[in-house]
Amino acid sequence: MITGYLLSDRYQVGDVVGEGGMSVVLRGRDMRLDRDVAIKVLRADLVKDEKYEARFRHEASNAASLNHPAIVGVYDTGETDDEDGAVPFIVMEYVNGETLREALAREGEFPTRRALEIAADICAALDFSHRHGIVHRNISPKNVMLDTTGAVKVMDFGVARALAAGAGSTSTSAMVETAEYLSPEQARGEPVDARSDVYSVGCVLDEMLTGKPPFTARSAVEVADQHVHRAPTAPSEIDPGISPDIDSIVLTALAKSPLNRYQTAAQMRTELSRALAAQRIRTAEPRRLDWRGFLLTAFGVAALVIGLEQIGTGRVDWAFAAIALGLAAIVLAVDIGYLLRARVPLLDLRTLKIRSLRAAVAGPSSGW
Repeated sequence: MITGYLLSDRYQVGDVVGEGGMSVVLRGRDMRLDRDVAIKVLRADLVKDEKYEARFRHEASNAASLNHPAIVGVYDTGETDDEDGAVPFIVMEYVNGETLREALAREGEFPTRRALEIAADICAALDFSHRHGIVHRNISPKNVMLDTTGAVKVMDFGVARALAAGAGSTSTSAMVETAEYLSPEQARGEPVDARSDVYSVGCVLDEMLTGKPPFTARSAVEVADQHVHRAPTAPSEIDPGISPDIDSIVLTALAKSPLNRYQTAAQMRTELSRALAAQRIRTAEPRRLDWRGFLLTAFGVAALVIGLEQIGTGRVDWAFAAIALGLAAIVLAVDIGYLLRARVPLLDLRTLKIRSLRAAVAGPSSGW
């Protein structure tokens, strides 16, 4: 499509800003409302393919019905005549930013708080679409935009399905494109529901925390097999600074059986919000003891030993013993307070919870 071309006597076509498996996205200008827009058109080589044309129109219908701050808005749809025939197009909100995939490629893993914020916003968008009867089925970093302020925008509802109709299996082409984020039921070619999107968010969150998806392999088929059979690794095993409670969020989302996951995107968002608000779930990295803590401990122990030795001798200087024991009590009380503030896990029973959770996530071995 030529730059400067006017679609529907209204939208001026600009440069290409992105390209996917079935469409090209161009920057455009709405001449009537004087605003930037994004124009998605079906790829020229797919214009005559009825399957892709139907999928493209399906995306337009789905996205147009969803009006949410974290979902890319659709302004208009239509067709334009081309040498290959009628080419459908979608006029969308222009997001000035980059995809999550591009951000991850540049930065690697994100700080824990930022990863949780992005995942919570994705869940908010999905909760809205699920409550309107639409399962996305293709959540991945390439389908999440981050604008220049850091706001999240979920896009590409091209393979979404209506919940009421019973979401069908994911197409082979979609599986190859985003195999790292498929749910086990998608990998097996089974019908999916909203909990499949929850699994995909878990994959995205894991990648944001660790810098890589939970499962990788040389081929999409091998990755799909891992989704079905292999237990995920807790993020803290890759980055020890991640707390066990964040592990719990990721591993619950990545449960093999939908019954063991968060049952809704809203439930997962609630847990993420609790983590961000430090309500019950601790997200901050534990503080490390420094040399002052060890000196404080040594001084308290020394004072205690001196006081006890005074009492143990036949000649007791009670004033000196009282001072030594008093100092020991004060110093050790301060030291215990320091340990509590530093949150040093002398015995962290939550690791037992993570081990049992990982066993549940692995689930029984199942075939395709």
